[in-house]
Amino acid sequence: MNGVEPYAYLRDLFISIANGHPAKDIDALMPWAYSQRIISSE
Repeated sequence: MNGVEPYAYLRDLFISIANGHPAKDIDALMPWAYSQRIISSE
């Protein structure tokens, strides 16, 4: 729905959480933010 591959998104999500992503910046972990981050890195 957000144009992301589910496995890649979940893998990166769990890695970010395990590495101590701050709870106050939870919006950066949402699928729509992930898809924007992937597009901008290409």
